[in-house]
Amino acid sequence: CGVLSDQSAWCWGYNSSGQVGNNTTDTMLIPTAVPGFGPGSTVELAAGYSHTCALKTDGSVWCWGSNYAGQLGDGTTVANPLPAQVTGLGPGTALSIGAGSAFTCVIKTDHSVWCWGSNSSGQLGDGSNDSSSVPVAVAVQPAMGSEVVQLSCGTGFNCIIDNEDGVWCWGNNASGQLGVGHTTDSNIPLQIDSDYLGAGNTPLIISTGGNFACAYIANNKVYCWGSNSNGQLGDGTTISRPYAQGFDIPNPSTVVSLSAGSYSACLVRNSGSTWCWGGNSYGQLGDGTTTDRYIMTQVTNLVDDTSLKVFVGQYTSCTIRTNGSGWCWGNGGYGQLANGETLNYPTPQEMSYPF
Repeated sequence: CGVLSDQSAWCWGYNSSGQVGNNTTDTMLIPTAVPGFGPGSTVELAAGYSHTCALKTDGSVWCWGSNYAGQLGDGTTVANPLPAQVTGLGPGTALSIGAGSAFTCVIKTDHSVWCWGSNSSGQLGDGSNDSSSVPVAVAVQPAMGSEVVQLSCGTGFNCIIDNEDGVWCWGNNASGQLGVGHTTDSNIPLQIDSDYLGAGNTPLIISTGGNFACAYIANNKVYCWGSNSNGQLGDGTTISRPYAQGFDIPNPSTVVSLSAGSYSACLVRNSGSTWCWGGNSYGQLGDGTTTDRYIMTQVTNLVDDTSLKVFVGQYTSCTIRTNGSGWCWGNGGYGQLANGETLNYPTPQEMSYPF
């Protein structure tokens, strides 16, 4: 899914649970307008495994698609192929949203975090393992800053950055994706030791993936932790670890966008170039091959290095360029590349209108 510059919402791809939001379950090979989310309506979209949520310009939150764990937040567990408003999150309520595999979270206007949906691994962060079809508050910890400024939802876990530069994670931890030195799940937020994140440096971007997470820190390093089965930690190995370890950005430059997917991750440098690493079975690294890369490799076919932001999914990656166009690569079997085809491409392909 994507938001255009006119703030309209569009979705495409696999649609078995109605996650495209157009009142069908038909796969969409090109971007399709989401009903009720025309120009001027949408701030942010978040796509989970089979559901999607949107933050509207009035601060309300709406979700659609699969709902077996209550991830739509409407008080039911009934799937809905059309957007429905989340219970208790009316206008003026939310600042930012994130969607995990079968759950959703928001940062509210008071900078608290609320989540709903599946809670089998404690990913709702409320101190229980009970799923909820309505939003519940994430448990505030004594050492936590007064405001949450950034949120990212992964596969069964979440991470946040607070206003005192603390990084906190909770939920599933089987691969050490909480970054706290062990592999025990937690249903409340746990703080990552700042010594593992370049002590004294400010965390700028956090992104959670399948069973790993990455953060860009002000010392110009990317730190990743958790599963490393495909080299997604970017450290040149396939050794998983429950603590963060950083790698330098070649030819020092700043990172403006960072995204972790199921088995790979990508970033955009301030030069506009896009770089990826990790699993590459469908060509999702965009380097023209299907070979896993254990260190960052540059995406090809993006002429003039003009990327602004990158997004990584299960086996697909996309970028927005400075001219407003969208380009995707990797698995296109269900139209994920939004180019009207169902083919896989190991190099970026331009998306169809209106992107």
